[in-house]
Amino acid sequence: MVPPGDAQQLAAAINKVISDTQLRANITTEGHLRAQQFSMSVLAEKYVDIYRKLLQSEASNELQVRPNRLVSLFPDRLLRRPWSSRS
Repeated sequence: MVPPGDAQQLAAAINKVISDTQLRANITTEGHLRAQQFSMSVLAEKYVDIYRKLLQSEASNELQVRPNRLVSLFPDRLLRRPWSSRS
């Protein structure tokens, strides 16, 4: 990572990736692994899991879904079901 707006460091980082075969291979491999996390089949399975948990929670009248990292960044905002009788 380079600081935003630092053209010299950006150029140096690009040159390093171009000249370092092993670094380039590592970046490529890690990029492919990261991209697989967002494949349609992986995302579909995550949605199915969420729906399954919601259906189970409706059956037991309790909701136990761990929030993801993005949700945890906003602890001051509560996520509630609008039809919930809880306050």
